[in-house]
Amino acid sequence: MSGASTDLEPDDLAAGGHPASGAQGRAAESPTSRTLLLGVLVWFGAAVLLGALAFHIELGIGGDNAEYLVLAKSLAGGEGYRRISLPDPPPTETQRPIGYPALLAGLILVFGDRLWVLKAASLVAFGLAAAGAWYLLRDEERKRGLIVAGALILFVFNLNSTRYASICGTETLFTLCGILVLIAVEQA
Repeated sequence: MSGASTDLEPDDLAAGGHPASGAQGRAAESPTSRTLLLGVLVWFGAAVLLGALAFHIELGIGGDNAEYLVLAKSLAGGEGYRRISLPDPPPTETQRPIGYPALLAGLILVFGDRLWVLKAASLVAFGLAAAGAWYLLRDEERKRGLIVAGALILFVFNLNSTRYASICGTETLFTLCGILVLIAVEQA
């Protein structure tokens, strides 16, 4: 025996210490966790910055974004899940799922009817999706750095990505949800 103790406290094991490696200490203090945090922050920041540059406060006159806002206002106003913008609204909306309008309704109840807040939800989802994509590809980045960086740059700098980050649409939120599912599968 080398005389080195391999006894670790339960907190050390929970923080990433392992008896076989002799690693001790907090994972949050390790260079790997700092690199992980830095990568997530860089990609989140880059996506939000580019999305903010493409951000238009006006609402498009057509498309899903107006429909989602009408449904969100209906929910927030206690009028059910209906297209209240129609002269004779149907009893219940049947073409669109309730999830995204419910999220927007929650934002309306908390922040009021501020369009920029509702549109910013897409921008935040875009930033989180970019950070999540980097998180998924982080191990590949060490092996194929330029390829992974190129893929992330194409995602973040893509005109459609930044445009979707500034509308009240489900695209960035569903992209984020898909990436979160992949992260959960990776962690399982």
